[in-house]
Amino acid sequence: MSDQENRIQTERKHKRPSQSEIVAKKLMDSIVSGEFETGSKLPSEKVLSEHFQVSRVTLRQAFKKLEEQGAIKARQGSGTYVMYDRKNAPEEGSAPAGKDVLSGAFTFNVNNFQVTQYLDARRAVELAAIDLALVTMDNDNLYRLNEIVAEQYNPDCVGEKYAELDCRFHREIFRASKNEFLMCFWEILEPCLREQIMRILHEKESFDHSKEMHRQIFEALLQRDKKKVHELMDAHYGTILGRFFIQAGRKGKQE
Repeated sequence: MSDQENRIQTERKHKRPSQSEIVAKKLMDSIVSGEFETGSKLPSEKVLSEHFQVSRVTLRQAFKKLEEQGAIKARQGSGTYVMYDRKNAPEEGSAPAGKDVLSGAFTFNVNNFQVTQYLDARRAVELAAIDLALVTMDNDNLYRLNEIVAEQYNPDCVGEKYAELDCRFHREIFRASKNEFLMCFWEILEPCLREQIMRILHEKESFDHSKEMHRQIFEALLQRDKKKVHELMDAHYGTILGRFFIQAGRKGKQE
């Protein structure tokens, strides 16, 4: 090895880590320790930048490093979520955490689409339908939505019956938009939604969350409160994503 190569290696060895690298390591330590659970949403940029006493630019650089490793995932308009599954993490001395460690989360699909791609597309299309529905929906739409929500709370509404009502709820929102083109998108989304529902309905917490979210979304639609509906839908998407990543981690552990 030449003197120049030796000098370069020595400089790299003693190079001080950048602020973003320091923040990325501290944040990763918090994730690995379990402070942030798999599938949970990280605090806002404002909160984290103040906590680490760095600029938002530096924080975003740290986020980028962790996202490249597969430890977190940013979702536009929703936030940043933890994808690292410490239960499936490699033991000390083995390969570092990254996409291979999290393969369960990356390969977890809905109707042959990646979960994140499905939810990103669903969010874009469904919020567009909601925005139109807030202007165009009539009493018949509201009556049907109310009827669906009430029926979901019946004790015998479980399994496939609940999945059908869940699909009917979202389908009615698209119908309320009075936009036939958006209904075409719904026809693509519905099989994905149905599969998604059937995968998580056996978890009581997910089941209860779904019913309650539908009730709150209906009430916000009734009041034509656009901001509230968007907040509820984003929270709903975030919870769904978290559930899938947790299940993906469990699946990887079983295998």
